[in-house]
Amino acid sequence: MKKLHLGCGFQILPGYVNVDRAAIKGVDVVCDLRVIPWPFPDNEFNAILLTHVLEHLPDTLPAIEELWRIAKPGAKVTLRVPFWNSFHAFRDPTHYRTFHSESFDFYDPNTALNKQCSYYTHARFKIARKDYFISLAGGRDDRGWYQVRLPLVKWFLDLLARHICGIIYFIEVDLIAVK
Repeated sequence: MKKLHLGCGFQILPGYVNVDRAAIKGVDVVCDLRVIPWPFPDNEFNAILLTHVLEHLPDTLPAIEELWRIAKPGAKVTLRVPFWNSFHAFRDPTHYRTFHSESFDFYDPNTALNKQCSYYTHARFKIARKDYFISLAGGRDDRGWYQVRLPLVKWFLDLLARHICGIIYFIEVDLIAVK
């Protein structure tokens, strides 16, 4: 099983091809992900991980299309991105965009959003998991993160987050490549 860790920074993962634009010790491939196409063959990876990377890329749609291109059919792509109204979303000036709980519905053929806008891209992914991360410590450090998986609790948090900022800090999504 071939696994890819895009935008790894100092978090070098064993068993993964670790990619970053900085030539940090342990990085296997130095690559600026803002430049498309990425230097990987089509249908190459079974698993792809991006932790707080997608928000740093200027064009989300081409980046998602590249993920789809290099993913094998049925590959799992795990994305962790800032929630649209969280403290983390706007404190970093290198963020190009933030993400809503339904942002990735755009690529899932089973969702209403994809049915309305499917002509924008050929990339298709099934959403296998979508979890929220909240913090009782105000999200000021890496301690105290709670992963929310229960659908009813996620629904309630999403409802609250439409009116109160800083409830959901980031979301993590598992996408399965549909080819």
